[in-house]
Amino acid sequence: MKRYLFLTSGEWMLAVIVGLVMAALGWPVYGAISPLAGVAFFLLGVISVHLVFSNRFILPFPHVALYIAILQYVIAPLLSQRYPPSNPLFEIQPSLPEYLKFAVFAVLASSVGWALAMVRLRQDNPPPIQASAELLAGLDALIFAGVIGGVAGHFPGMGGLGFFFLLIGKLRYVGVLGRMLCRAPGWPWRLGLVFFMEVLNSTGETMFHDLILWSVWTFALWGIIFKPAWWKIGLALVLATLLLPPLQESKWQIRNGLEDFSGASESGNRVTRWLGYLGKDFVQEVTGDFDAEAWGDTIARYNQGWIISRVMQHVPEVEPYARGETIKDALIAAAFPRFIMANKVIAGGKANMARFAGMELNENTSMNLGYAGEMYANFGYWGGILGCGCYALLLAAVFRWFYSKALTAPLWWCVLPYVAFPALKAEEGLAEVINWIAKAAIVMVLVMLAFPAFRKSLFPAIGLPSMPRKRRRPKPTGMA
Repeated sequence: MKRYLFLTSGEWMLAVIVGLVMAALGWPVYGAISPLAGVAFFLLGVISVHLVFSNRFILPFPHVALYIAILQYVIAPLLSQRYPPSNPLFEIQPSLPEYLKFAVFAVLASSVGWALAMVRLRQDNPPPIQASAELLAGLDALIFAGVIGGVAGHFPGMGGLGFFFLLIGKLRYVGVLGRMLCRAPGWPWRLGLVFFMEVLNSTGETMFHDLILWSVWTFALWGIIFKPAWWKIGLALVLATLLLPPLQESKWQIRNGLEDFSGASESGNRVTRWLGYLGKDFVQEVTGDFDAEAWGDTIARYNQGWIISRVMQHVPEVEPYARGETIKDALIAAAFPRFIMANKVIAGGKANMARFAGMELNENTSMNLGYAGEMYANFGYWGGILGCGCYALLLAAVFRWFYSKALTAPLWWCVLPYVAFPALKAEEGLAEVINWIAKAAIVMVLVMLAFPAFRKSLFPAIGLPSMPRKRRRPKPTGMA
């Protein structure tokens, strides 16, 4: 049966119907504010159906990136009108409809850019991985190195080495997802160990971004490997959406109770308490007992619109358009280490928030403009929309390259989430995304050089270089 962008004509028809239904169901939320926002709800329905049917072939990198953008740029700002935040700082000023004119078109341009990644891609199932003992040993070595790196990265006083150990620490996912792709014995308990470590890190730092995204990638790889029924993927999608508010609320509850955790059992008590909060908040959500204040604070955390709206007020009235300056700085920062260029841009968003949003952040606050806000700060309204489309198109080109490689070497699917990990976050700045991709790619090259069997599995057509054999001299057979 002929497919276009991984879906049959019947599946595309279903996607359009679901998109229209989503737009109709969302009308009470956006109708009186901005009918244009219906485009985002329509896209959400289409993307959901596309993910359900295409996850048998591809890792849903474009889908997750667009989900996050639609949630943070459109849906959360709309819901903030119904459930206003307790802090007026997070309100969109001066006009939500005016902001949505930019945000909806930015999301639409990003959708077009990501869709172009899948045009004329060959749709086929890759061959099974030949899991040699050397390959499995190499994957286990990555898990071990990742665990050690993850622990070392939490030591105080790491300075500039902190980012290096962060990259090393995330190699544990390359190893465990690689064993999963190989269907090697023992991958479930290794996966459980890695995720238990992630839960410890997330509850300790009270930040759950990494836990959420790695959970998404693990389930997506499970879909590629085991080809579950479409309804199982759809059910997981609904469950993941329902878990977002309880995750956010349980994070605040853990932060408010940090003083209760002390002694040797601190980590275990914190995880147990968090699971209790998460379960309680989930039950309150599905039973309708989630109070309005909790909804307001949760939506405020997912709302990136208030930051973008501040940029739209601040630029160019106070600060002139950057005209590509932040993009140039991001490329330079990724290309040169700090010991060569000490004055390169510092990641984290504080400088951009102060310059383009007029907000001075303290040391304990982490915020950034997001790619849409940064594109507006550089190029204005229509230039920012076009910039969002071009940014998505460039990331789509990276995704397309990985897909083409995974057709013959499916182990690339465990490398993609590692190399392009922050590219999915709509709240990240360009400097953080480009720097991570560049540095993570260097680490992966070093891993390939260190583990020949891993390199061979990624490049099966090239194979391994063989050492030249010395020719033996023939033994004399008699007297000359």
